[in-house]
Amino acid sequence: MNLLAAIADERRGLADMLETFSPEQWDHPSLCQGWTNRCVVAHLTMGVTTSMPKTVFEMVKAGFDFNKVADRFARREAQKPTAELIDILRRNVEHKFKPPGA
Repeated sequence: MNLLAAIADERRGLADMLETFSPEQWDHPSLCQGWTNRCVVAHLTMGVTTSMPKTVFEMVKAGFDFNKVADRFARREAQKPTAELIDILRRNVEHKFKPPGA
């Protein structure tokens, strides 16, 4: 299996697992300090929902602090319904997103 296919399989599995989460599990603190599981899932959608120009604009606003940009994005997007977050993940399981510098 090639790497992209393996990543797609992992994303599908994640979406499947998230569909079983209770509201309490979505809002439970994650291992990422200060974020709930919902914030982590929202963060995972950043690379497929935000254009590079928008990311650069947000970087300028945040004084080029990517952690601040990611935190703002995750907290904002975490307000979306769980079904919408899962749908974004499912629609993009085969997306070839690569973080800048990767």
